[in-house]
Amino acid sequence: MNRRFVTAITVLASVLFVIGESTGCTSSPIPDIDCPITTVKVGETVHFDAGLSIDGDESGYEIRAYEWIFPAEAYNISGKNNVKAKCKFYPASSSGVYVVTLKVTDDEGWSSQTTVNITVEPALSTTWYVKPDGDDDDDGHDWDNAFRSIDAGIGSAAGGDIVTGAATVILAMGAGKIAAKSIIEDIL
Repeated sequence: MNRRFVTAITVLASVLFVIGESTGCTSSPIPDIDCPITTVKVGETVHFDAGLSIDGDESGYEIRAYEWIFPAEAYNISGKNNVKAKCKFYPASSSGVYVVTLKVTDDEGWSSQTTVNITVEPALSTTWYVKPDGDDDDDGHDWDNAFRSIDAGIGSAAGGDIVTGAATVILAMGAGKIAAKSIIEDIL
């Protein structure tokens, strides 16, 4: 074999090896969703954890960004750009299967995503919260997001639902006083 030819191949192989070593192995990260409970009732909190997501190469790079993508039926979302997130599904939602997506990005800008299906079953009843300092533009699903008016709570309720809160108590006391007065008038 020609000595120049062998030298050229050796030099070319060395250059390729050095280039491969200097840039490292480039691979997309591997997202992982830990969601212990994937079947919930409407209004129950669902917890997600991406802590087991890893960078796909062995170059020492890390996951730098987490992005959770929730369906429109999700509310009370927290941790949308963190390793851990949680949400609930609206009582008005139809029961069904909803997809939650996790997108992870590593130090090199490579990203990939995965999904988990959450099965939402109807709740037997929903409690709607009302308080004097609430806001009728809130969702009424807990004390922090309570409605202001009893009408908003009743308007959101369906058969079997419960509307509770300070305004309900005031109305009930008023109705109780009227009923008691009527009974007294009937007796006398």
